[in-house]
Amino acid sequence: LSTVRGQSAGVATDDAGNWVAVWGAGTGIVRTAVVSRSTDDGRTWTSAVSIAPELSSVSTNNRHSVATDKSGVWMTGWHTIGQDK
Repeated sequence: LSTVRGQSAGVATDDAGNWVAVWGAGTGIVRTAVVSRSTDDGRTWTSAVSIAPELSSVSTNNRHSVATDKSGVWMTGWHTIGQDK
């Protein structure tokens, strides 16, 4: 996983070979949270897809986490700081 420096990645599995990872990504002044999944126990992964609005360089999203109920429902969250909205 390629993350923005200083940000964490969250990874979870449903114990049936499915994995989901979420992390902060971006270049220059643009940052976002992205997700990727694997259906073969982590051997291959989908391309990362943005799941959050792009954030400016004065903002950051970190402490990414992901969880599943192991019945097909996946949840993700992260902490955003530095952006007034």
